[in-house]
Amino acid sequence: MRFVFVASAALLALGACASADLNPVPPSQSSDGINRSITIVNDTPLAMTNIRARNAETGQWTTNLFNRTKLRSDSERTVLMDDGSNSCMYSFHAKFENGQQVTNLAVDICGGGTWRLYTR
Repeated sequence: MRFVFVASAALLALGACASADLNPVPPSQSSDGINRSITIVNDTPLAMTNIRARNAETGQWTTNLFNRTKLRSDSERTVLMDDGSNSCMYSFHAKFENGQQVTNLAVDICGGGTWRLYTR
């Protein structure tokens, strides 16, 4: 599966240049018109170095949705997950610069959603 990475309103303004630079355009789009995106919020003191997703129907993990960039502390990015499968359920796996990893299973992303990572 291939996904488009949308990294905030600022990058949206860059249009095709931004999506071509970050991740390829998905080969298809779901026909139902539902927004399949998730906003990843990093409220930890560490940079997030990697985020991967898995469609619950296929079970295949993607490559790093952030490509070669990091998600700094106290920042967020929105990721478009529409792969044409009409699936709403995805799992997400994040890795931080200190090697710590977090997985969130079975997230319903239809209609948009947010995954906030924080420390206690």
